[in-house]
Amino acid sequence: MVGRNVVCNSPPVPPYQLNYPSIAILSLDRPVSVRRTVTFVASRNGPKVYGASIEPPEGVDVTVEPQVLDFSHGDENLSYTVHFTPLRVAPGYAYTFGSITWSDENQHLLEVPLLLELSNIVRLVSFSLVRVD
Repeated sequence: MVGRNVVCNSPPVPPYQLNYPSIAILSLDRPVSVRRTVTFVASRNGPKVYGASIEPPEGVDVTVEPQVLDFSHGDENLSYTVHFTPLRVAPGYAYTFGSITWSDENQHLLEVPLLLELSNIVRLVSFSLVRVD
């Protein structure tokens, strides 16, 4: 693309941090936060307020900050962060689904699908056996 070799010294960006309209996280075994930026596109410029409602995936706590996006004019960009915390360990790997729905007072809806893969967390405990006679 640039006509020469490029070396990137930064760590790679996880795929779930790409600003897509859905969120998919594989091997969720610890809390993860994901940031999204949205643009208010409307035929009429003017204020619009969208509130978030969450349908959490089974076994995961989901919070959104802020819970309200207050657009003051058209083409405005606002960001929100979604926090995911696994609540249980899945046997092997388990896929779980949910959504975040942004809506305004006029019932315009924007749904953000969620797909999470809960990974099995195995903790090894070291111990020794001592024979007592």
